[in-house]
Amino acid sequence: METKTETTKETLEGYVVDIACLRTIPSVRLGEAAKEHTTECSLMGHCMESGYGLVEKMVKPHSLTRRLQSMW
Repeated sequence: METKTETTKETLEGYVVDIACLRTIPSVRLGEAAKEHTTECSLMGHCMESGYGLVEKMVKPHSLTRRLQSMW
């Protein structure tokens, strides 16, 4: 007997920023700073360890790390 499982697909758009840097950005500058954040910074050791967030263009941060961990 085969069981079907329903999967939900969700598309998120925005800027990926490490949590260490997100914590230092004032909320009024979040969108601008997220857009300017560099990949090089996000790949530094302490930044990678902090996890990552997604800042939507509407300036609403989401935790990607928790979302991805919940998938496994």
